[in-house]
This record gives sequence, structure tokens and C-alpha cells, in this order.
Amino acid sequence: MSDEATTPGPGWYPDPTTPGQQRWWDGGQWSEYTDANYAEKTGITPPGTGVGTSSWPTSPAGTQPAAAGGQWGTTPTTTNGLAIGALVVGILSLVLCFTPAGLVLGPTAIVLSVKSRTALKADPSQKGGGMATAGLVLGILGALIGVVMLIVWVSILNDPLFWDEFRREFNA
Repeated sequence: MSDEATTPGPGWYPDPTTPGQQRWWDGGQWSEYTDANYAEKTGITPPGTGVGTSSWPTSPAGTQPAAAGGQWGTTPTTTNGLAIGALVVGILSLVLCFTPAGLVLGPTAIVLSVKSRTALKADPSQKGGGMATAGLVLGILGALIGVVMLIVWVSILNDPLFWDEFRREFNA
């Protein structure tokens, strides 16, 4: 994504450093002027408007605004890393549930999911609740199927008929 597509054009916007005040954004940085009536009072208009003089100074004052479509001065939301980890480990636990790895990955996905959900409640600016829930469900399924497969493998390996057939097959 290019900066041109996400950075708002020149104009008056809420000042990120002083609530309730307007500041001129020249399309690349904040100017030092903070009154929406400045152009009317002085006859000097900001560059790029095509009106008046071009002696409008543009020195950095404050931070760059958020991308277009977002609130000015706000931080973009991020996805919780634990939620991503819970989902990935949950998928792996389900894929590998027929192996002993499923028994380890399932509970790991559950723990990551619970920690992620706790962190998401503490910081509502983050997203990832759906991933955390999916990781929890997949982790539970992977762990349950892993336990069932462990029982099946133990019962097969403890069956004397299995070993008799195994010896007959490989000794022949």
C-alpha cells in the first residue's frame, strides 16, 4: 500500500497535539499554523490550494496523522500475537492429532488462547478475538482426538495378537 493512497490530502484537521484546535496538514507534514481562520485573516493560503500566495511555511509540528479513514492522532489497531499463535498451534494440533505431538500442541493452543483472550479484554485497541476462539476450539479438538488416538495405540500395542501377527509378518 502506497503512502499516497493512505495519507490524507492538504486541509484543516483536528490538531493531534491540542484537542479542540485545528491545524493545517499539507499532505506530508503538519504546519505550524493552528487556526482555521488563518487564511481568511492574513490572505495567505496554504500551498497546493491554487489560491493566494505560496508563502505558507510548512515546518514539522506534531505527528503525522493516521491513514485516511481512521481517526486523526489515533494509533492503528494491531492483532494480538498470542491470538495468532493460538490459531496456528490449534491448526497444527488438529493436523497432528494422530501423533503424540497432538497431545502437546492441543493444550498449548488452549493456554495461548486463554492468555490471548485475557490480553484482549485488557487492551480493546487490539483485535484477534475470533482467532483466539478458533485456536481454543481447535486446541480442544486436537487434544481430545489425541487422547482417543493414544488410547487406541496403547490398546493395539498391548494386544498379544498384534505382536504375534507382527512377528509372523516380518519373520516370514
